Amino acid sequence: GMAHDCQIVHGIGQALSPGSVATRSFKLSNDSIKEMYEDSIDGKIEGRVEFLPVEWRTSLKLDDGVLDRITPPGISQIRRVSNSVVLDVLYYMSPVFQPEILASARSSMNRQYGKFIQRHPGFAKQARVSILAHSLGSVVAYEILDEARRSEKFKLDFDVENFFAIGSPLSLFWTMGGRVDSSSAILPETICKRMFNIYHRSDPVVQRIRMEFLFSPGI
Repeated sequence: GMAHDCQIVHGIGQALSPGSVATRSFKLSNDSIKEMYEDSIDGKIEGRVEFLPVEWRTSLKLDDGVLDRITPPGISQIRRVSNSVVLDVLYYMSPVFQPEILASARSSMNRQYGKFIQRHPGFAKQARVSILAHSLGSVVAYEILDEARRSEKFKLDFDVENFFAIGSPLSLFWTMGGRVDSSSAILPETICKRMFNIYHRSDPVVQRIRMEFLFSPGI
């Protein structure tokens, strides 16, 4: 039977290849990822894991085409990549566009969870949901969880058991945002029970997350 809903949150560049996160989600090996879950959740998982894509970028208008109109001709392919990839970070850091990005991701998460419950109606009583987020997606996902901590109106329709940040620059964003008080980054267990920062040391994007950012002395 179904035991776990794992939501996959993409990073930058999704506008270049709409639907790719869905394709990759369905191609994930249930057996290999299930083994990872068994190790990280004390072997309590039964059945397979279903991976659901969270597409937060492709449906957004953001600047409503203004950027395309002001982009000069020439080296069009390079400019297309730049506008679709690098600017995702700038959009997210903008106080104008960040709320739209967070709302889109939050809506996609709740929509995927709702579809999952429809397919597996008995699951809601024992809901176990994890978020696996890559690159900028991990920053987006964390902020959604942090907003849920600060306000009931931003709560997701489900509780999060595990948050896997993969290739994540999250601590860099914390530092740039002036978050130096480690207690301000702690997610209570009511919002997320566990967080994992998974990275390769040769990845130029990632930053380590200092443990004191995540856990209070009493945990």
